[in-house]
Amino acid sequence: MADRAYLYADDRPDAWDEPEEGYYDSRWTLPLAWFFFFRPENVFLIDVCSHGSRWREVRLSAEKDAALKLFDVRKPLLTSLIGPRLSNAAVDRFVATVGERPGRYILLNPAEVLGGINCGFDDDQGHARRISQILVDLGDGSCSADAIREATGPYVKDLSPDPDKCECQIIGYTYS
Repeated sequence: MADRAYLYADDRPDAWDEPEEGYYDSRWTLPLAWFFFFRPENVFLIDVCSHGSRWREVRLSAEKDAALKLFDVRKPLLTSLIGPRLSNAAVDRFVATVGERPGRYILLNPAEVLGGINCGFDDDQGHARRISQILVDLGDGSCSADAIREATGPYVKDLSPDPDKCECQIIGYTYS
């Protein structure tokens, strides 16, 4: 495993395989800004089969236009969480890039990262519940920054003083 999470767009709400191009990824974390696109009803547990084994993994999928509007509503909270670590222009470029990617849906595949995050449970069902609760707490973005920082902490980690690592923790990386 590469210990990465992937954020991408597709025309299908259940296109769970990572695309070959046109995506954001992260290393060892779920970037903070990615949570801001989704609502609790966008969290899914999917069945996975490989080499004769079956298990369930967390995925998120939201209609892109609704997700972009939700991000815009929550953006002031994100700005208060990240302070001067990343410019508003960088966040705006990130959102514009996600919005311009072809596809009607925004999808998040965190599977490779979740296996390495200890939240007091050892299955994706626990992660699905916790991520859903984070999205409930985010609501319309009027919640406490401290509460969101604490809730997302196991997934985002403490924001690094290294600007490159911090960017990955906030928005991830893209290559196209």
